[in-house]
Amino acid sequence: MDLEELTVLQPDLIIGSIEKNIDSYQKVGTTVFLPYWEGESTAGPLDKFRRISEIFGKQKEAEQWIAEYEKKVAEARTKIDGIIKDGETVSIVQVANKINLCFSGERR
Repeated sequence: MDLEELTVLQPDLIIGSIEKNIDSYQKVGTTVFLPYWEGESTAGPLDKFRRISEIFGKQKEAEQWIAEYEKKVAEARTKIDGIIKDGETVSIVQVANKINLCFSGERR
């Protein structure tokens, strides 16, 4: 993130995932290094969420949220069962505040 933009935000806490940026972020505010990178890829979103929950001592709450999330995922899977077959791809497009977000994936 651009340091000027970050400075304007006046964050109370910065969680950085790229080690070479940590020194710069520390000049702006309290910074915690949380490595998301594992080999050549990033950790999955739930792994990231768990790591952040550890920083704040909220592991129990995080696991409760994850359990509820996984329940909703299971319910959603049953809704698409038979509509989207294994190996087919799906795209979800969301437009908000003039920003287009597109998620694509393959059903497995």
